[in-house]
Parts: sequence; C-alpha cells; structure tokens
Amino acid sequence: MAGLLEQRIEVATALFGAWSGTDLDGPRRYFAEDGVLYDIIGGEHRGWPAIRTYFGRGRQRYPDLVLEPTGDFWSRPDGLAMLWTMSATQATDDLGPELVGRRWTVEGMSYLIFDGLTVVREADYHDGGSRERSLRVLDQ
Repeated sequence: MAGLLEQRIEVATALFGAWSGTDLDGPRRYFAEDGVLYDIIGGEHRGWPAIRTYFGRGRQRYPDLVLEPTGDFWSRPDGLAMLWTMSATQATDDLGPELVGRRWTVEGMSYLIFDGLTVVREADYHDGGSRERSLRVLDQ
C-alpha cells in the first residue's frame, strides 16, 4: 500500500486532471465541501459552490484548458507543493485580434493543504502577464 505522500501525489495529479476536464464537478471529489481555492489572480473562493462557479467561468473562457503537474512535488505534514504548466487556446481578442487561436503556456506552483486525502485548501501562484508573454514570444 502506498504511503501518505504517494497517495497525496496521486490525489494532486488526479485533481489537476479534473481541472483539465470538462466536467465542472470533476474536481469536487478531491475537495472538502467547505474547501478553499485561492488563485493569486482570481482571488479566494470558499466552499464547493463558489469554487465550481469560478472553475466554470474559467472553463467557459478557455474550453481546452490543461493543467499538468510537472512531476516536481515537495511535502510537509499538512500538504504538498507542486509545479505545473497551464495551457489553452486564446479564444478572445482581449490581448489583440492577432493572438486569437494561438495556444499559450504558463508555469505555476500550487500548495495543497490536506485533511487526510481530502484537499481543504488549494493556493495557486502564477504570473498574470505570462499568458500574454507566452503568446507574444511567437512574434519574436
């Protein structure tokens, strides 16, 4: 049987797979009902209904969003930190019409706090300007 660290890595990987899926309730099975999702850009969302709403807005804006752990994990007794990449196709012209249809990729880090194998808090950190830089690097 896998140890707690290995099980938490499995949960984290599955959670990010669910964030990459189209089922808005897919990530729910990994979160406490009163869990908290904090995103450095998108703010704090408390409880599954608020998290689902936030996730739904992101999914609507980026239907092909992929969040993929890089395989780098660090742990301490209450949780797990991890690096990841996020990518999607730019569907709106808010960064300029010439960028519509291009795929962007950004890097980030998350810290998951667990109660057993259930996530009670996810804190996501990434640079707000990295999406546009990723798209514009194609022009250089």
